[in-house]
Amino acid sequence: MLHQIFSIVSIILIIVLFTYVLGSAYQLIRLRKKLFTNQSALMVAAQNERDLSAEIAELKAKTAQQALKDLATDLPIWEIFKDDLERAVENGQRFHYIVGVLCLDVDDFHVVNNALGHKLSNRVLKEVSLRILSSIRKIDAVTRYGKDTFFILLAQLARPEVAAVVVQRLFHAFAEPIRIDGQEFNITMGIGIAIYPVDGTDSDTLIHKAEQALYEAKIQGKNSYLFYHAEIQQRGQREFILRASASQENFYQQLEIFYQPILDAKQGMVICMDANIRWHHAELGLIESAELFEIAKACGKIMGLGQWLTQQACRRLQNWRSLGFNPKYIGVPVAAAQLNHPQFVPHLAEMLREINFEPSELVLNISTIGLVYSENMNKTFHMLNHLGIKIAIDDFGSGDFSFKLLKYFNIDCLKLDAIFIKDFVKNDKSQVLVNAIFTLAATLNIMLVIKGIENEEQRKLLQVAGYQYLQGRLLTSSLSAEKKIPQMLEEEHSAH
Repeated sequence: MLHQIFSIVSIILIIVLFTYVLGSAYQLIRLRKKLFTNQSALMVAAQNERDLSAEIAELKAKTAQQALKDLATDLPIWEIFKDDLERAVENGQRFHYIVGVLCLDVDDFHVVNNALGHKLSNRVLKEVSLRILSSIRKIDAVTRYGKDTFFILLAQLARPEVAAVVVQRLFHAFAEPIRIDGQEFNITMGIGIAIYPVDGTDSDTLIHKAEQALYEAKIQGKNSYLFYHAEIQQRGQREFILRASASQENFYQQLEIFYQPILDAKQGMVICMDANIRWHHAELGLIESAELFEIAKACGKIMGLGQWLTQQACRRLQNWRSLGFNPKYIGVPVAAAQLNHPQFVPHLAEMLREINFEPSELVLNISTIGLVYSENMNKTFHMLNHLGIKIAIDDFGSGDFSFKLLKYFNIDCLKLDAIFIKDFVKNDKSQVLVNAIFTLAATLNIMLVIKGIENEEQRKLLQVAGYQYLQGRLLTSSLSAEKKIPQMLEEEHSAH
């Protein structure tokens, strides 16, 4: 019996031990499988980490490379160009090379930007950069500076005149229009040139003087270029002084308004007094109206200046009438920049109401410079017509005013540029041109004023030819209002 119990217990122990061993083996297999899986995962993770590190390194390299290029044009960034220029100057000092710096600005690029939008206009800039690159050598360099301005480095030049040859290549490269999505864009530009060592011996000076030359070139018109010269710096210093002075509190106290009459030759009376403005600058002397308006425009003061002048002139006419001097109109100069301002007409109308001045007695002598058709300009003219304010085109026959604008704008008066009268007595062509313009104006029911009358022979010939409205130094020089009153009253009384 005992022996049987022992056998049973032994069997049980054997079963338990076998189960334990079997279970341990199973656990061991699972553990080994898990370890293998984890090891594989670690290997995959390590590989992924190596791949990721490679991608990061590649991305960093690509980002670093992109950071050295302009996104729109793929040209080197400004800092790289500056380094290239400084090295070129150093080599110029060492090997006696001449170095040229060109500052190129695309004309009216805002028109392209407005037409195409930012993305497509960048494609135009890209094409511009490619055409510039095709016009220079491999040892030269170019970068974009601002939206539509490029700087070009011409290294190792034999003579300064070579820079002008490169400019002609650039103009030729843009002779064909740029085509984007079926649209054509004719690109013109202005270019300023500075030369090492004549204009400067360091990169900053050369860059600055190339910019100054560019500004002067742009004044000459499209596709113009200019080498820097000393007079540019003098004009730059003059402009700097005038801009600073225009910002002073006593600016308006330095201004003086002058008046010049328009004579009705048939009636023998003054029909209009044209206001003009001069600036008595303490350092630079008398600043004429055209330069004053340019400075005011550059300083953002042209709207304030124009409104001040108009108000002063209208009040002067009211004062003259109280004294018995009765010209029908008062004229004031107006620049195209004023007309383009959205608040020009509302501010003008409000000012006239405040001083109780009749709008139909005000003549705006609009400068032809920058006067071109636009929807905004057309709207401004219509609002002025609606108010009854008279519109005169000053210096007609010069500037940007085109004959076709007579079709779009309602004009009351054309004031013929004095250049037509300068040789009127001796030049038959001048007489024919003036007569043709007179006929055109009469047909369109527009008043024509002949400006620039400086001698009696001109006056007599014009009056015999039947021209009614005359203006010029012979009739009365521009005098201040205080000096003008007694003379005008005397002329009015003698006429009657």
